[in-house]
Amino acid sequence: MSSNTRCAGLIATIILVTTVTPLNAFCTTCDWLPPVSAGIATSFDNDYHEPINGVMLHFRVRGIDKANPYLLILHGGLGGAAALGFYPWGTSLEHELNVVYLDQRGCGGSTRLQLSDLKHPKPSEIEQYTMENLVRDAEGVRKFLRLDKWYVLGHSFGGMLALEYVVENAAHVSGYIDMNGLLSVPLFVETILNTSESMFLRQAKGGDESQRTLAEKQLGAIRKIRALPMGVERALQTAYLASSIDELGVGNAPALMTYGQQIEQEAKRYNISAAGQYAPETTPAFAYNPRNHFASRDDHPLLGRVTVPTLIICGKQDHLITPATAEIVHSGIKGSELLLLDNCGHAPYAEQPAATTSAVLAFVRRCSRAAKSR
Repeated sequence: MSSNTRCAGLIATIILVTTVTPLNAFCTTCDWLPPVSAGIATSFDNDYHEPINGVMLHFRVRGIDKANPYLLILHGGLGGAAALGFYPWGTSLEHELNVVYLDQRGCGGSTRLQLSDLKHPKPSEIEQYTMENLVRDAEGVRKFLRLDKWYVLGHSFGGMLALEYVVENAAHVSGYIDMNGLLSVPLFVETILNTSESMFLRQAKGGDESQRTLAEKQLGAIRKIRALPMGVERALQTAYLASSIDELGVGNAPALMTYGQQIEQEAKRYNISAAGQYAPETTPAFAYNPRNHFASRDDHPLLGRVTVPTLIICGKQDHLITPATAEIVHSGIKGSELLLLDNCGHAPYAEQPAATTSAVLAFVRRCSRAAKSR
């Protein structure tokens, strides 16, 4: 069995979804983390369930000094990822940043959606599940924490959410970190269909019998999706197809396996179920709500409106949100920085955690120095 096959369930958890752990426990060989000293301010781990913007939002804030800058992490989806997937990596930031791990509405410990039928949700069941409300939720958390400014990091779907938040709330953002962020649903759909079709055509010609059988099945599914008219169903079926093909998002399978074990450890620490953070109902809820313009949602026009320092991180082996997409974001945001990581797919924080941590902390330090010099 290949490494990619063994981590099938893990990728679904990390990518679609994805007492405080001691800092040095994150990686016993990481010399990029400073030792924890008794002389530093007391660490804290605050867990919140607060009524914000009409729903109950769950978020956790961890750090060692409340005077440090704050970083909001907006996890990926759609498909119901929750902030638990970032707990292991976030630990490596907490000696310099107070990290806000927000479970977006519908996910994790926040108010969950109740749909009578996943394929045909009632309008009343999904009417409040909008991008506008997701943005307002994040801003509500900032206000609740009484923060003037914070850094905002968005991964995958969270990258699109973060971009829209940053444009709308620039006055309260110190810096923006786009990590393999979704930019355009139409671009995503065409990228997935073209890439997966090429991959399965090769497999149908050169694989063993079982691989050829699987390839033909997937090629049949792709043909059916291509036959659909442009719209919600075509985009939704493409998203489901992407979630079923691990090879599209995996650049470093061993690292993902290790990270999955760390997620399970964090779940046990907080006495929660890792699998229970997943909320598949969020995908159709978002897609079928006409206010979200899911099939045509394209944030290209927002790039030129970003006025805060920006760091873009992307794995070179990510075929879900590709380096080409990261290049588009980089070109569109004036003064932005771009980091492409080798041996890395859709989850830099899990596949190349040390390099990702170093890049994020260096970015924050540069932003802080620039702000002080003004």
